[in-house]
Amino acid sequence: MRLAPLVEVRRETSVLAAIHLGLEKTWTSVVSIYMQLRAMILGWVPLSGMGGPLSIAVVAYQHAAQGFGDLVLFLAFLSVNLAVLNFLPIPILDGGHMVFLILEKITGRRVNETVMALANYVGLFLILSLMAWVLYLDIHRLGTKNL
Repeated sequence: MRLAPLVEVRRETSVLAAIHLGLEKTWTSVVSIYMQLRAMILGWVPLSGMGGPLSIAVVAYQHAAQGFGDLVLFLAFLSVNLAVLNFLPIPILDGGHMVFLILEKITGRRVNETVMALANYVGLFLILSLMAWVLYLDIHRLGTKNL
């Protein structure tokens, strides 16, 4: 038995209604991404399910084959995903910088530069490790033709 994905097409009659729908879909995507991250951190979802640049390219190609609209929606979701990841409180990312700014506001003084530098190195190590991990997963999937 083949199951087709459920597709809902909504056409709004005004620009304001379309903007509202876009914001609603964006918010739903943000919540979904945070829930997925939470599930990964708690071990409910295996980390081997992550994908890197090769997986993104394959999925983008699949969406492009479905039509320009599908590709644009995928690229919008990818953009929201990157924005959410960028705002995580990891030093070296924007979210990490926000944490330092909040600490400065609370304490009334700048965070020690040595501490900031060390935190940024740790954040850089985490980001590079994540990049290496997802690239390894992509190459492994490509080797097993499971992309």
